[in-house]
Amino acid sequence: MHAPASVLGLSAPFRLIAGVAFTISIPVAACTSRAPEPDAPARTVNAALSALDDDLCLQEVEDLVGDGHGLNCTANDVDITELVAVDIHDDGCAFPGDTVTLDATFRVQLNADHRYDIAVFFSQNGESALVRNDRGGCLGHTLGLDETVDLEAGIPDRGRYCSGGLTHACNGDEDCPSGETCVSKTGTDTCGDMEGEVITVVRNLTLVCADSDVDGLADFIYCSSWRQDGANDLCTTAYASPPGAPSKCNCGSVPSSIPVRHPCDGVVCGDIECKVNGVCDETLASQGLSGTDLCVYESLSGTACSDDGNACTDDVCDAGACVHNATDGAVCGDDTECTQDRCVGAVCTTQEVAGACDDGVACTDDSCQAGACVHEANAGHCDDGVACTDDVCDPTAGCSNAPNDGLCDDGVACTADVCDPTAGCGNAPNDALCDDGVACTDDVCDPTAGCGSTPNNGLCDDGVACTDDVCDPTAGCGNAPNNGLCDDGVACTDDVCDPTAGCGSAPNNALCDDGVACTEDVCDPTAGCGSTPNDGLCDDGVDCTADVCDPTAGCGNVADDSFCDDGNVCTDDACGAAGCVYTDNTAPCADDGDACTSDVCEAGACTHVDAGLCSCETAFAQAQTAFCDTDIDGDGLVETRWGWFGQASPGTSVEYTLYAGAAHCDPARGTAVGTVEVVYDGETAIFNLTGDGFSFEESHVYASTQPMTTMAPGQFTSVLELDAAASSVTHTVSGLSGDIYFSVHSVACGMYDAGDDGAVKDSGL
Repeated sequence: MHAPASVLGLSAPFRLIAGVAFTISIPVAACTSRAPEPDAPARTVNAALSALDDDLCLQEVEDLVGDGHGLNCTANDVDITELVAVDIHDDGCAFPGDTVTLDATFRVQLNADHRYDIAVFFSQNGESALVRNDRGGCLGHTLGLDETVDLEAGIPDRGRYCSGGLTHACNGDEDCPSGETCVSKTGTDTCGDMEGEVITVVRNLTLVCADSDVDGLADFIYCSSWRQDGANDLCTTAYASPPGAPSKCNCGSVPSSIPVRHPCDGVVCGDIECKVNGVCDETLASQGLSGTDLCVYESLSGTACSDDGNACTDDVCDAGACVHNATDGAVCGDDTECTQDRCVGAVCTTQEVAGACDDGVACTDDSCQAGACVHEANAGHCDDGVACTDDVCDPTAGCSNAPNDGLCDDGVACTADVCDPTAGCGNAPNDALCDDGVACTDDVCDPTAGCGSTPNNGLCDDGVACTDDVCDPTAGCGNAPNNGLCDDGVACTDDVCDPTAGCGSAPNNALCDDGVACTEDVCDPTAGCGSTPNDGLCDDGVDCTADVCDPTAGCGNVADDSFCDDGNVCTDDACGAAGCVYTDNTAPCADDGDACTSDVCEAGACTHVDAGLCSCETAFAQAQTAFCDTDIDGDGLVETRWGWFGQASPGTSVEYTLYAGAAHCDPARGTAVGTVEVVYDGETAIFNLTGDGFSFEESHVYASTQPMTTMAPGQFTSVLELDAAASSVTHTVSGLSGDIYFSVHSVACGMYDAGDDGAVKDSGL
């Protein structure tokens, strides 16, 4: 339980709570207690206020002491703006609605020139300091004179003021304006007045923990009231300081750094028996409760609840509790012919019923005895008139007439003596009772003479056709094998009788030998002997001979050159006495596609020898513009070197002829050695060179958005120096845009036409 608060600014006890007196001291800036105005009558209510309840809120003070106006508190002349410091004396705010006792320093701001009889009401109900609610009222305080500080002058207030209006605190005349003196407070008015900002220390103040903005920190809810010039009546208590007008009060809350724990966080109030719609009530934490014990429910009535297992109670919810109401007179058990089960005082009670009873069993004599139906068995009610049955009365199942075969014995061991429950005794011969242990004898019961056993060979048939089946009256069956019964008519088979599997005829190849070493002599169990030639038995170890078995003459081995083909055109293949022989030749071999080489066999391999018939020449693609008509290198002279360059726009796909040795840019002087396909999409240019009977050893391409400034192929954009002659070459140049300039050069090798003098045409380079 927290200690109660004291009153702001009173050095004498102001209120009593639980028999304890409290004093609150307030440092105040420009806070004075002026004597009442000479013509202002002292409020006669001051003397009677001590008899009022000490938890009045501001509206109640207005109703009791003021003019009875309904306060709207729209002014902000006096406003608590800040909780400057806090010293907590207890365990703080355990939950919203808890109380906390502390020393608090508040900053009070005056938003006018002068205000009098300042009173502050702190809410004790956690909701309002203007009106009380069912959780409590308010604590009322005035701004007194003890421990006050004048923020304007920086002088502690000790009840002395400058004489010019008594609004400035002072310690001596030197602290006052010119012409004023420092005088002591006069009169008995103890309610503080203000003319500037106030810092108030409230000691041992007990307040209700509110968290109106649910930020987890306590808010102190208050209302301030004051009076204006001309209404500075004598005031000794906050309850004697109602607002000077309905608007002359200000209600709000002061935030703090004091944590407010919310015990309902994480609590889920699920439905329980007879209680639904649970809501967590944090105020119950003041009773020491926590968790789901803080849940408050809507109670149910008239709804069925847990069965207590008593047939004589009605289980129903009543005001949130499961009750079990007695149902006296109700049937509670299984009534019998001799008893009745009824509820009496919530207990199922059995009562006797006199008279006869019947269990439905024909052979019992039934009667009620001491509340129970007694059933006495009487076998005399069960006689069925059959001499060989046992007549019995079962008190539950009734009559039974079980046949008794023992009453039918005729003295013959092999007859089946049986009592039929309707016809009586019967004595039928049973041959099975004459079994002599020999499986192949016919055992027969004669109803008068008894048993007899006769041998029966037919009972010894083992299902094997080649055995002799005989019944011995003592030893039983015998089944001797007889091979003579297994002849299959095939001369090369061995015919045998197996006593289990029967006849078997195993082929014997040895009986089929024809005297020829390379035939396979086999006995077929159906067709008899057969001799098949096997060429594999004639292998002479020479890979290139054809080894053949003749079914009459035997083995033969014939040489075959085709077995020696090694797939090499540069060797002659033949079959010799020891096997294949390979001899090198000088025959023509595979064409390598190079017109400048002679393709002949040498030392068993195909060789490609330069025949001295070819030469290599510079070649250019015949594009739109000839070098011969252009000053490419910018020296002011038309070029003497020959060749062509062209231009291409995005979307170009065109083919040009590739000429070698076209001196003076004249195709008639050169040789067409192939074609160049130019494909340009606006970003990438592709140049495909294809030789026509000629191959390429080098290839150069110029491709740029800038005009050519050189005719040296080695300085072109793309240069390919091939490791071996190729009949086709592709150049790809990327990173282009817009219209481009290009030139295609290569070194083309092949057989060129000779001039009139037998020399290859001059390249003109």
